[in-house]
Amino acid sequence: MSNLCSSGNPSLCYFTHCFFSVEMCALSFVYDCDILVDTGTQPTQRLIVPVGKSITCAAVSAEELYVVVDQPKDQLCVYDTTDLKLKRSVSVPSLTSSAQNDLALCTRVNCLYLSDHIDKCVHRLQLPSKMSKWRVKEHPYGVSVSQNNVLVTCRLVKKILEYTEVGDFVRELSLDVASPWHCVQLSADRFLVVHGYHGDASRGLVVVDACGKVQRRSSDGGYARLNVPRHCAVADSGCVYVVDVSSQRVISASPNLQYVRDVSLGCDDLAWLPTRVSLDPTCKHLYVVDSSTQQGRVIVYDIGN
Repeated sequence: MSNLCSSGNPSLCYFTHCFFSVEMCALSFVYDCDILVDTGTQPTQRLIVPVGKSITCAAVSAEELYVVVDQPKDQLCVYDTTDLKLKRSVSVPSLTSSAQNDLALCTRVNCLYLSDHIDKCVHRLQLPSKMSKWRVKEHPYGVSVSQNNVLVTCRLVKKILEYTEVGDFVRELSLDVASPWHCVQLSADRFLVVHGYHGDASRGLVVVDACGKVQRRSSDGGYARLNVPRHCAVADSGCVYVVDVSSQRVISASPNLQYVRDVSLGCDDLAWLPTRVSLDPTCKHLYVVDSSTQQGRVIVYDIGN
């Protein structure tokens, strides 16, 4: 039994060829050679899925985790959410790899939507393997699924483009914010948008109406200040989870956009660059894409909403 890291941080260590439990400082740790579980108070559990390739984005259902990796074929890796083992890989024809691509899942129609930033399109995957795509007139950044439709955030032109589940254009919303990266629909006429860039005084979270006008902003003082908010997910409870790329952290915020806590910060003994977040349908597990290295990984938190 050999310890492969000794940073002094007791919360994260790797061991090989072993399976055991350790209790330390009121925390319980369970190790396997592929998965690290950290059971504590916030979060109560942490799993690491070592994908082993550079990751761009991910989405999750109750049964499967979908991860898009940077390679010419078999770009979509599908993992079982029970044991986090790779089940299969799927090729997405004509997909152009980009760190700006995004992925969303519609459980109602069992479809994945993958935005292709460079080729200006959205790939639609009717699970398990039926492919189609539609063109987008602007470069897409974020993609999300509302109750009935697909929302594509176009940062350069500050717009949200709405499409039906099969790619028919519905409408566009011009946003009164700088550099929108990603949005989530909260109700028929309210949208949560993460926006801004380092140096932009207004950067953060906003709720906009159906005309794109800002109705509410996140707090901007002290530790709650977001540096480069990039991606978000919203639980059924209204709790908001946000990736703050520049600060290398994921935070939670209340439904009125007030800072609650850090879900995760960078670790001394592990490289860490969170770029995407996704909630499972139960809203009890938060999946975070770590794009810090060419050996990417997805980190799973038990948030217990």
